[in-house]
Amino acid sequence: MADTKLVLENLSKTDPFTRKDLEEAIRKCGYTVSSNTVKHMLSRLTNTGKITRVDFGLYSCRAPAPIYNYEYSDLTKKVVSDIALIIPYPDFRIFEFKQLSEFTKSGSADNMIFVSAEKGMARKVYSTLCPKYPGLVMLDPDPEELRRYLPVGMIVIGNLPTESPSGNPFFWQTPLEKMLVDIAIDKHPGSVIGRNEYPDIYKNALGSYSV
Repeated sequence: MADTKLVLENLSKTDPFTRKDLEEAIRKCGYTVSSNTVKHMLSRLTNTGKITRVDFGLYSCRAPAPIYNYEYSDLTKKVVSDIALIIPYPDFRIFEFKQLSEFTKSGSADNMIFVSAEKGMARKVYSTLCPKYPGLVMLDPDPEELRRYLPVGMIVIGNLPTESPSGNPFFWQTPLEKMLVDIAIDKHPGSVIGRNEYPDIYKNALGSYSV
């Protein structure tokens, strides 16, 4: 049986690697290679967590990046409860501006809540939240208006694009990949983020978590 440690040392030089790379690494360690040898070693290394599959036919010796997780504020959790009372199963996502502080140098402590509601529900969400949060709710504001006011705790309501990915463990949470797309193409969060901060946000987010 091939020495696992020696094989992994050889593979680390070509990480990520393919089945063919694994075959070559086994051969370099002085062992006879067969299709069964490669198959069994791939299975053994994957099952023991020594390697991970990162794509179809592509493997890595590196530990997989953690899944993004964020603890939403008490205000957001209250907003979620308020929206859930409108109809039994509304489809919406929430993104907090403060989520970006982990990935930027400025690390702003200010917060703003962006609510994206399914088609036809944005106005109903707005009329429901307005009495509960007087002066803090805006419905589809234009970017200039949003930049001009920017009070802490502002709740900005917009439309949810079709086929938006759901969060985990709660559907209304915004997955990291959606957040990175939204700050680039959604006029609401995109209007309050400095373009000079984008390189740090993408570099730090993609370098820290699995996307």
